Amino acid sequence: MQVALIEYARNVVGMEGANSTEFNKASEFPVVGLITEWVDGEGWLSNALKNLI
Repeated sequence: MQVALIEYARNVVGMEGANSTEFNKASEFPVVGLITEWVDGEGWLSNALKNLI
């Protein structure tokens, strides 16, 4: 499913550098991120994500 999202971002939306952080952490457009990147060591949402909600 994540590869389908990456392909959609690249080919429909026009984000040529779209990728998953699992495949390329330095992606220009990280459209998929690992859950471990979303939470801190205690399982809480990171501050960066809290600001988006």
